[in-house]
Amino acid sequence: MPFSPTVRDRALVSAARHCCVCHRYKGAKVEVHHIVPESKGGASDDANAITLCFDCHADAGHYNPQHPRGTKFSPAELRRHRDEWHAMVRGNNIQPLDTPDTLYCRFLLCKNFGAIREVTIGDLSNIPVPQPLLVTNEIRVFQRLIVDAHPLKYRHDKEWGDSYPDRDAYIAQHPDVPLLELGTMENYPYFEASRVPSARELQEKLAPRDGPTRMLLEGGVTPNNIATVFGYWERCGEDRFQEIYRLRPIWAIYLAATNLAQHSVSLTEIKGAKHSTTEIAYRPFATTCDEPDSLYALPSVPVPPNGTMLFPVATILGPTNDIGPEIFSQDSAQLSTGQIQVVSHASISASPTRDSALIGPAYWPRTISFQSGASTRQEQLIHEFNLSNLYTIDRYWEAGSCPHLFSIRNGKWLYCGELFARRPGNLEVEQIIVRKGTTALLICELELETTMIEEIRLNGQIIKDYLTLSTGEVVQIPVRHGDVVTLRGYYIARGSNPTDPWLRNSLIRNFVKSAIA
Repeated sequence: MPFSPTVRDRALVSAARHCCVCHRYKGAKVEVHHIVPESKGGASDDANAITLCFDCHADAGHYNPQHPRGTKFSPAELRRHRDEWHAMVRGNNIQPLDTPDTLYCRFLLCKNFGAIREVTIGDLSNIPVPQPLLVTNEIRVFQRLIVDAHPLKYRHDKEWGDSYPDRDAYIAQHPDVPLLELGTMENYPYFEASRVPSARELQEKLAPRDGPTRMLLEGGVTPNNIATVFGYWERCGEDRFQEIYRLRPIWAIYLAATNLAQHSVSLTEIKGAKHSTTEIAYRPFATTCDEPDSLYALPSVPVPPNGTMLFPVATILGPTNDIGPEIFSQDSAQLSTGQIQVVSHASISASPTRDSALIGPAYWPRTISFQSGASTRQEQLIHEFNLSNLYTIDRYWEAGSCPHLFSIRNGKWLYCGELFARRPGNLEVEQIIVRKGTTALLICELELETTMIEEIRLNGQIIKDYLTLSTGEVVQIPVRHGDVVTLRGYYIARGSNPTDPWLRNSLIRNFVKSAIA
């Protein structure tokens, strides 16, 4: 879990909002970092916290003593840097820098198609950077082709497939697809089946209504790299076995360079690695390109104080699984459309480069040159792009579905399905017969809604009554083999939009992951 506000504030104060490694004052441009990552068992406490600038944070995230490129920061080194810098702050031994940074550079990964569309057509009103100025380059031109190929202003990375009256009908249609026990499919606990669609299926069912799918097919991308079809039992509304297509999401990367000086500066040139193409050119994710020392001349437009240049960098096909990211910090705001926009400093997944792919042209900046008035040209380094350490922009609608039931069976967490799923506000009764090896049942409210449980009976006896569960709350029921648990209750959704199956899967998977950790 992220650092608490108290731990985070203590780390920032102890470092005087300087980076503990390079000792540069960054003000708001610092991060509180886990010295030992949470995924490796690191705690979210003072002993495991260090304040870093974004450049040093990018180098601290993935220590590997056998890393072939340079020497990353080890946990022991980070602790020493932190303790020595905190001692300097306490002794008031902070020396002013002779050459403070002029530009604050960071990468933004936009995960929402609607937001990408806005940027591509030049609407920057919802981009969370001050006074944005957008550069037109071949990456922006390519992204405009994707936007124009799609018939709608928004794009869902999932599309409904066929539905079946029962599981037998599904098996008859797809005899080669095995049905698995609910909760047992790795990374997909909400689903019972998965398969790769055929190219003809994608062409006939998805291409007419999804522009990126059509472009990828025309570009020769194979179906397994475009979509996966999942099957699940739909209880919300009419009972049926439903298929849903999980499409590879379209993500866009931008370099944001903010002028920290008190006067305007002219950005003159970016140096980096370039991959030029006007085609889809599907390929594995990599920041090495055909032209490693390519120069890009920037428009001679002065960037005002606190102004930000946005430079399109690349277009990504995100992973199918999109494992819940590790969040370092997060802010949200409600847009005029009613959507919630979330800006996070995050790590996308445990294996982001393996699970992601690039399409179209790309330009990976290494340095940026600028000039202030009549002064000589200056050059500033840009940290290497890393999917495991960057800022993300995403949007969603407030939505709600129903509470979820889990069990602990033979020491393992298992997803058991939805509760009170018919419709919001409808009082329902659920009965569960406890299976062998089960020691507990858990009712979990994971979504933007409230669950009202009027009573819980164990073998006919009321053991709990009149419970209210809000988002993130859980009630646990100790049980034994053969027990009969009866639940009576309903849920009240906060949003007017039902939660889609893919989001439910992500919530369930992330809950089990955090519970195990």
